[in-house]
Amino acid sequence: MPLLEVKGLVTHFKVRDGWVRAVDDVSISLEEGRTLGLVGESGCGKTTLGYSITQLLPSNAVVKQGSIIFNGKDLLAITRKKDGTLREYHPDITKIRWKQISMIFQGAMNAFNPVYRVGDQIIEAIKIHEPDVPKDYPSGLKLHQIELVELARKAVRSSLPYGKTIESSDHKEIRQKGTEMILAYAQIAEQAAQALLDKYGGQFLKDGKKIPAHVLVEDALPLVKAKARSIPFPPVGPNHTPSAVAHDIATLITRYLTDEDRALLGEGGAARRMAENLANMIIRFPNGAAKQRVRELYRFVGIPLDRIDNYPHEYSGGMKQRAMIAMALVLNPKFIIADEPTTALDVIMQRRILKEMQKLQREFHMSMIIISHDVSVVAEIANHIAVMYAGKVVEYGAARQIFKETAHPYAEALLGAFPSIRGAKKRLATIPGNPPSLLNPPKGCRFHPRCRYAGEICAAKEPTMVEVGPGHFSHCHFAREFAAKTLEVRR
Repeated sequence: MPLLEVKGLVTHFKVRDGWVRAVDDVSISLEEGRTLGLVGESGCGKTTLGYSITQLLPSNAVVKQGSIIFNGKDLLAITRKKDGTLREYHPDITKIRWKQISMIFQGAMNAFNPVYRVGDQIIEAIKIHEPDVPKDYPSGLKLHQIELVELARKAVRSSLPYGKTIESSDHKEIRQKGTEMILAYAQIAEQAAQALLDKYGGQFLKDGKKIPAHVLVEDALPLVKAKARSIPFPPVGPNHTPSAVAHDIATLITRYLTDEDRALLGEGGAARRMAENLANMIIRFPNGAAKQRVRELYRFVGIPLDRIDNYPHEYSGGMKQRAMIAMALVLNPKFIIADEPTTALDVIMQRRILKEMQKLQREFHMSMIIISHDVSVVAEIANHIAVMYAGKVVEYGAARQIFKETAHPYAEALLGAFPSIRGAKKRLATIPGNPPSLLNPPKGCRFHPRCRYAGEICAAKEPTMVEVGPGHFSHCHFAREFAAKTLEVRR
């Protein structure tokens, strides 16, 4: 069964001049762990479809028909009133939104509240859904000690029998396991750190410049992996594999090597006492701390940790975009809607953001809808593609089918407007005319005024969805002829 299934969705906006038919009889589906690309020109209804799924529509929006089934539950059955408007702040939807479905909003430049620190805005999402999770560990702990506690907490939790939690387990046993884990991790970290110090002569400089943290992490990884076999409780779980733990330890090394105190725990009996004190934090903070989650996500998206307490105006455009990605991930949702995640970013930053999104999908096994008017962005990341025009999905199928076996004139025109690095050089095609007004869309096929293949039937009758191949659909009267490349240009 698909994770998300949208059936016959109709979302219109009531304005002074009538009804804006932003989403008109749209059906899509998305399997768990897959990515759907939603492409089309600006104003075709892509963002409205995303807001309909997340139930974030403005007050003048009316959902006239259709269903949005997420994880077996019809979300519209919960919130839709008799007049088609949606109930605001419904508790059942609030539980789902951001915890199971989150969104990377279009225009991260304006998505954050300018008078609150960015880190606090991300922490707020955690506190709303998990009010028992404290904001942060005690201020007396150093950052590298907090990292040790987090490593041990995840490992202890992974080692518990199915159905058992830290809270429901014997605290004496948890404390003992935690102490052994902390001592083991600290020993590995200190041995690898000493090897790094020897390699760089005690100064982390190269050609007079400070060596970046990610370079130190890469240098530390093989040292850590060689010693990680001595860990007493092998970590398990999709997000706590031996490789992930080794990376966390390598990152921990770069934290405390820059601190004046070069000892993680101390020596001899003092080290064990410190480990026992830190192990108590596992019992006090069985679900970790909100700010530590933010630190981990900032590290994941490549934002320096000292920027957590900055205000939005102190972030660059790329940092705001990555912070928005971190916010969307903070509760490990099953499903993310990314609305124009690379808009206004340079090509280097676009590439980095896309790689990060693919990485997070693999690591967290999430499903995703990526909304864009840039076909090249969607081609990079999507398994399936839905092409939208004037409020309707005009072609839907696997990414390869859309690019190699195009079955709709608009999809062909859209693809022709982007350069290709393969094949002979040719002049880019343009689509004549402008997208229609959704207040009064054309009768029949909505693309017919701009379509060079249009016939008499196109202006008189609206087409139906035609399956031109397995799982490949086209909203065109001549879909089969077009897919077979036998349709003649009429204009």
